[in-house]
Amino acid sequence: MPHITEHYRFSNDELNIIKIVNDEGFTYRDWGSERLEPVRSSIRRFYREAQKGLCPYCMKAVSLQAAGNAHVEHILPKSLFENFIFEPKNLCVICADCNTAKNNSNAINDDELDTCNGAAQTYPRSTRRFKIIHPHIDEYSDHIVRTGIFYIDRSPKGHFTIGICKLNIATHKFGHDEGIINDFEYFQMMHKFQNGTEPEQREVFDRIRALIPRPALQRGPAF
Repeated sequence: MPHITEHYRFSNDELNIIKIVNDEGFTYRDWGSERLEPVRSSIRRFYREAQKGLCPYCMKAVSLQAAGNAHVEHILPKSLFENFIFEPKNLCVICADCNTAKNNSNAINDDELDTCNGAAQTYPRSTRRFKIIHPHIDEYSDHIVRTGIFYIDRSPKGHFTIGICKLNIATHKFGHDEGIINDFEYFQMMHKFQNGTEPEQREVFDRIRALIPRPALQRGPAF
């Protein structure tokens, strides 16, 4: 089941605002305008609830009150696909880290660019058309397994999502002591996870779990 199972529906008042800004020559640079602030706030509130407070790329918490860690995301970037700026299935909320990392990166397969940027107004519905995990379409666990601070790709789409959103940045910085595991070992582990038997996959999980830092035990005062 996709992470988001219900998309946003604009009210009549919101549709009127959108019509007015479009009639005035709206471009993607106007998305942050004051006139659209109530629309953005309503979208943010809706997807916070629909996503159960989780970023659909890293599956960490987004802010439930402040806007700074709950950015309204255009899955197909608004700077590249102006036709879909107000398409509900192109919208969600994401955390500040994923927003910064993903930025304006193209999320659709290269051979679909002409189709989406041409006269066609229909938003892509098929999973095969996207390079990134699409929260309205894809089952997250089909493409990525998250174990602690480690993200393991299970498909090319999962691999792309991990890379474009820099999901393993904490692993590279803080995840394990230098020398415990090198890049070649990590590649071998991922290959075994994707192609190995069930016991071999379990071995990989156990190996990764052992690398995750554990907090020191709290000790009471000695008397």
